[in-house]
This record gives sequence, C-alpha cells and structure tokens, in this order.
Amino acid sequence: MEYAELFREDLIQLNAVFRDRNELFETIYKKLLEKELVKNTFLKAVENREENYPTGLQFENLSIAIPHTDVKHIEQPFVYICTLEKPIPFIQMGTSDTLVEAEVILVLGIKEPKEQVGMLSRLMEIFSNKEFIKAFKNTDSESEILALFKKEMERTVE
Repeated sequence: MEYAELFREDLIQLNAVFRDRNELFETIYKKLLEKELVKNTFLKAVENREENYPTGLQFENLSIAIPHTDVKHIEQPFVYICTLEKPIPFIQMGTSDTLVEAEVILVLGIKEPKEQVGMLSRLMEIFSNKEFIKAFKNTDSESEILALFKKEMERTVE
C-alpha cells in the first residue's frame, strides 16, 4: 500500500474548534460517512477503541492523537488530518491515565489489518522528525499540509 495515497485535501481540517473529544469524533464521523469512507458503525467503534486503547502521543514539540478502529468499519482507506485551535485531552498511548493535550488529530481508516501497524509506525517516525514538525507548524493551508505529508510519506518509504 502506498501510504501517500491515503492523504487527500478534502480530508484536512485546519484550526478546528470542538468542545470535547466526543464532538470531534462525531463531526469527523459525519464527514467521513458523507464521503462514504466509513460504515455507520465507525463512530461507536472508534469511541470504544479509544477508551480501551488510547492513542495520544506526546512528541518533543507537538502532541497528537491517532484514533482508529478495526478495518471492518472502513469502506475506503483514508487519513483525516485535523489541527485544533484549542487542544483536546487524550490519554497517552500505552497508559491508562496520562493525559496528552492533542493539538493534531489523525484519524486512520485502513482496510488491511497489517497495514495499520505500518502506518502507525510511519506516522510516529514522521512526527519524531523536528524538521517535519517545524514545517508542519508553519503551514497554513490544506494544500500545503497535503504536499508536506505526501512528500514525507514517499520519502520515508525509501
């Protein structure tokens, strides 16, 4: 699978404002359902998975969350990118009580189970790159974000 192909400009939302994680999930779910990328079971599945397997990640200069769920809830593969005007607390991956104030949400919709682990590790690699973080924080349009991710995904494949 070419990970770069999962990124689309119409799946990038910048400077979003949500009251909480539930509103974030519901809003993104509606957009994904409208585009026929997820099944109607996706919202409940992603909420449940986040409760049981938190996805918050604290990097040196940025906090993110990578919510995702089982492949059976996905119609077409995608990555939805959402930057937040005001961070939303997520529990840190691998813990049950450490909070991460997520500034960026990447919702993964992967159709192949084995590809999900690869995509997660690729994203963790990318967000560990200080140059990428700097470029990402200085980017303020959907098209620039898309180009940045596509370039980075293609580069890290090599």
